[in-house]
Order: sequence, then structure tokens, then C-alpha cells
Amino acid sequence: MTSSALIEKCCLLTDDAVGDPTHFMIDRAFEQLNLDWRFMTFEIHLDRLAEVFAGVDALGFRGAMLSPSLREMAVGLWGNLTPAAERSHSINSFVRLGDTLTGDNTRVGALRQAVGDFAGRRVVVLGVGGDARTLVSAVLVDSPACVTIASRHESSLRELASQLGDIPAAELLTLLPLTTGDFAVPEATDILIVATSDGEASVDANSLPSALTLVDTTLDSSRTQLVKAAATRRLHIVDGATLMANEVALAVERWTGQSLDRPALRDAVEEFLGI
Repeated sequence: MTSSALIEKCCLLTDDAVGDPTHFMIDRAFEQLNLDWRFMTFEIHLDRLAEVFAGVDALGFRGAMLSPSLREMAVGLWGNLTPAAERSHSINSFVRLGDTLTGDNTRVGALRQAVGDFAGRRVVVLGVGGDARTLVSAVLVDSPACVTIASRHESSLRELASQLGDIPAAELLTLLPLTTGDFAVPEATDILIVATSDGEASVDANSLPSALTLVDTTLDSSRTQLVKAAATRRLHIVDGATLMANEVALAVERWTGQSLDRPALRDAVEEFLGI
């Protein structure tokens, strides 16, 4: 019998596990890799976050995932960060490198894995909510031709731009305050990333350029009218389930050193959500 002391442990840290497919996905990932590892979910109080990180480190956890509500707060509480976590100012996962628990951000790699290289491409990011900062930092590191951030929340637009100011390619940013009505995507757009929160704007589906790549970060975005319209136009679509599958796969691969079947993980997201 294998001693429980020798079984590798990983976990999800969250302030609300309801509706989160992460645990389900990682159980499936460990089954796929035939690993007898343990994955646990811990619901925590935000004011105890630093103590929780120290405990995860002291108990020798191989890795951890963080729910979106913890990610930006985590950066100020942990000193060991990968370049992706530093640039995005967000930790979505921890990985043990040697004896050191290191804050990482696989959301950055998930986007680039789904879309490809952003170099020389014209990118529009609609919205300043959710993980817009992480997504824009992923785009900027590849030196795109230009990046436009559009939102109805003008003060939040300026705040986001100032947060990204230390990235070398930040001079490529253009801010586009929106008024009322649906957002018409400029014809000269290669990639549209939708990262909106409530009230930020909706997209005029009739304005989608014919060669556009649409990235809709909403977890159940395969059911949105925008994605359905883009599918009718036969555009390249990256939905939220695909992004999350890539995100979790990259984290598990860093923990285990083994490769995962991403379509199978995407199927796990859809099974959990009942899509």
C-alpha cells in the first residue's frame, strides 16, 4: 500500500467554489495521466490569504489553483513570481520549483496557445472587467501592431492603461471610450477579445470583419449570441471553455511534467456546466 505521506497534493483556493469546474477538471486530468495524486478544494476567508499561502507552502503542496477573485490580491502577498505573473500582476496558480512555491499565471499562456503569436496583429480588447489586465499583458509581450481597449467605463480605461505602463510595448495602447449602442468592430481588426463586465458594451455582430479571430472569455460563451453569429460567419472562435482548458492544462503540466489532452479537458468543462 502506498503511504499517504508520499502522495502528491494539489489544491484549489477559493472564496466560493459553487459553479467552479476546476476541481472536476483536475480530477479528470489526474485520471488521464494515471496519477494517484490528491486534489482538494479549500474555501477560505480573504483576510487569511497570506496565512493560507504559507500553509500550502509548509505542507509541501506540489501546486495550487486560485479562483479569479483571489488572483490580483495574491500578487502583493507572495514574493516568488514567474515573469507572466509579474507582468499581469495576477497569480492564477502556484507551482513548486525545487523547494520554492512560485506564483504563476497560466492564463497568459492559455491565450497565446489558443490564438498564436500576436506579433504584428491588430488587437481590440472590449472591456476592462474580469482578467482584462492579464489578457492585455499577454498581447503586449508579443509586440502587436496595435492594441485598442474599448469600454464605457472611461475612468477604468485610464486606470487599466496606467497599470500596464511598465510593460515595454505599452505605448502601443489606444483607449477608446464608448457611448451608447452596440460596439462596431473596426474593419482593420485581426483579433477581438471580449472581456466585458456588466454594462460595458455589447458587440454589433454584423460588424465582425471576415478574417477576424474572436476570443470570448465568458466561461459559457459557446452559448452567447455573439459566438453563434461568429460561427455562422465561419470565423475563428476561441471560447471561454477552451481558454480554461488551456489554463488548467498548463498548470497541471507544470506540476507533473506530463502532457495533457486539451480537448478532453474542454469536454470536462462542458460536462460540468451542462452545455
